[in-house]
Amino acid sequence: MAHELRILRFKLYCARLDTILDRIPHPKDIDSEDEGLDNKTKVWLDAHKVVDALGIEGQSSDESERDGTATVYYAKQLEWRSTNVGCWLRKVDDYRSRLATGGAR
Repeated sequence: MAHELRILRFKLYCARLDTILDRIPHPKDIDSEDEGLDNKTKVWLDAHKVVDALGIEGQSSDESERDGTATVYYAKQLEWRSTNVGCWLRKVDDYRSRLATGGAR
């Protein structure tokens, strides 16, 4: 069971990173001060920092289900994780779900 949960966390971590990395420029194209970036890009960069800092073990062992061709995740709030962080992660997941159904651009 623990191995299965680790696999779920790994898949969720990768899915979240994929979603975020599709929204930000390559690091070599960003100066150290983030000057010239629009606010949306800055938010996605912050989301990357959060997911990266949490790592695989920082992802909840979310329940998921298939919705057509996409997997829909239901994030659980981990006791040790800030509710603000959980909110960030749900927003990334919601965006990924909308992309999968053709709703986000």
